[in-house]
Amino acid sequence: MKLQVKSGVPIPPRKTGASSKFEALLTMKKGDSVLLPTLADANAIKMLFSRNGMGTTMRKQIDGTYMVWRIF
Repeated sequence: MKLQVKSGVPIPPRKTGASSKFEALLTMKKGDSVLLPTLADANAIKMLFSRNGMGTTMRKQIDGTYMVWRIF
């Protein structure tokens, strides 16, 4: 593979704010909940909410899915 050095290529700006596939859930109100199929998805929601100053709690359901509630 031949590498090519380029000059004058502008650096694109960084993304700001939510860039998660779950960002639409940031409109949830206190007491609202969402059912998620995997623990990874539930943890992603919890992290997204935490980074936006919102508290959550999570419970594993009998069927193996995960329910996440917004608590504050």
